[in-house]
This record gives sequence, structure tokens and C-alpha cells, in this order.
Amino acid sequence: MRRPCILVSTELFTLADVRCSDVRDGWTEPEPVNGYAVITPSRGMYLRRVDGRDQLVDTTSAYLEEPGSVQQIRHPRGGDSCAVITLSTELMTSIAGGQPRVGDHLFHVDSNVNSQWRLLMAAVGRQDVDGEITERLLELLVRLIQQVHPRRIDAGRPATAKAHTRIVNGVRLMLHDNPRASLVELSRELSVSPHHLSRIFKMQTGISVSRYRNVLRVGRGLSHLSDGHSDLAQLALELGFADHAHFSRTVRELTGSTPTRLRQRLGTSPCK
Repeated sequence: MRRPCILVSTELFTLADVRCSDVRDGWTEPEPVNGYAVITPSRGMYLRRVDGRDQLVDTTSAYLEEPGSVQQIRHPRGGDSCAVITLSTELMTSIAGGQPRVGDHLFHVDSNVNSQWRLLMAAVGRQDVDGEITERLLELLVRLIQQVHPRRIDAGRPATAKAHTRIVNGVRLMLHDNPRASLVELSRELSVSPHHLSRIFKMQTGISVSRYRNVLRVGRGLSHLSDGHSDLAQLALELGFADHAHFSRTVRELTGSTPTRLRQRLGTSPCK
């Protein structure tokens, strides 16, 4: 029995924790694959038959499902758990250098990547989905695909310093106008893949796009607090945070203090 738990669902990807309790010595019925998905086991092992080829899948591996394939599963050792990342064709195309299909491969997952997947799953619900979660997810997907298609990943990467500056300035201008803009929305507007945009921005500025967005939003929040803004829940929404708790958590992380305490201290300026 498969028990999927949807952790994140966006226009471009869905992240789920899928647990299977089957004890099945035989193969399941052939099942067509209808979309793109990356599967990374977190517990147990199973056998996968895709287009007549058998693979043993465990926590040292991951694989990509592509539409048009036909697969069967066999559980000779009991149940398992997997992270299942369903990707839109648009996102898969942007990651894989303009062509969504990369072929059916069993990717190697070392201890570092394994721990990063688990940390990502644990972080869901505590962070901004359009920010850090998306960036971390893209980075992990790229690390897998680079194993078999490094040139595809590099396809379309802006190569000149001038192009890098244009992208970074474009990101900053867009976020000043709309701090809610997601990584994918930024990449669409600037005609560069989300992965390359994230990589170039961090290389040029020393911080991630999500970190820059949060610093920008907290800076604006401090200005409002200095002006005596009293409705912190409304302020959080105006700044693009999910809720008051998300705003408070981010402010405390970046400043070491809470919005309430900062409002009290900022309101004592002699220049007011």
C-alpha cells in the first residue's frame, strides 16, 4: 500500500514523502509513466523494472521517471520510503539545458547528497517555499543530472561578466518591485534557467537569492517598525511573508531580535 504525504505543491513541482508497506515477492502490473519525477529512497530497497530492464533501488541511488516509459515494482524485502519530486515539463526543460528528456538512469547518491535530501524534507513547512526550498531543490536535482549530462546542465549558461551583471541587477530590480517574485518567475523574465540564475547571483553577491530577498524584506519591515507600524500580522503579509510567525522567525534570524522588541527600541529615536 502506497501512502503519499504531499509536503509542497506548486505550479512547477510537487514534493511528497511516499511510504510503501507492501511485501510483494512478485512484480506489480505494468504501469505507464505520465510525467517527470525524481525518486530518492530514504529507507529500504526495492526492484524496479523499466522498459524490460531491472534496477535495484536503495538509499544510495535515485532515478528519473520520464513520460512514455512503462515500469513495474517488486518489494522482496518489505516496505520502503521515498522522496518523490514531480516536475513540470517547463522546470525539467530549464534544468536539463533546453531538452527535458535525459534518459532513464540510476543516479548515485552519496552520503552528502543523501543528508541534503533529508534536511530539505525536514525543512519543508519551516521555510519560504518560493525561496530557499526551491533553490535547494534545484541544486540537488542538478547534482544528480550532472552525473550523466554535465554539458546539458551547462547549456545556456551566461558566460560573460557583463551577462552576469545584467542578471544580478535584473534580479535585484525585480525583487525591489515585487519581493514576492519566485526564483522561477525571475528566471523566466531574465531568460536564464533557475539553476544558473541562482548560481550566478550567489557567485556575484556572496548570498543566495532567497537570502537577498529576506534581507530586503526585513529592511523594509524595519522602516515600517521605525514609523510605529503596530499590526505585525498585516505588515508580514505586505512584505510577502507567509504569516506573522514566518516574519518574526526571519527577523529574529537576521537581526537577533523580535519585531516587537525592535519596534519598541526603534520608536525612541530623538529625530522623530
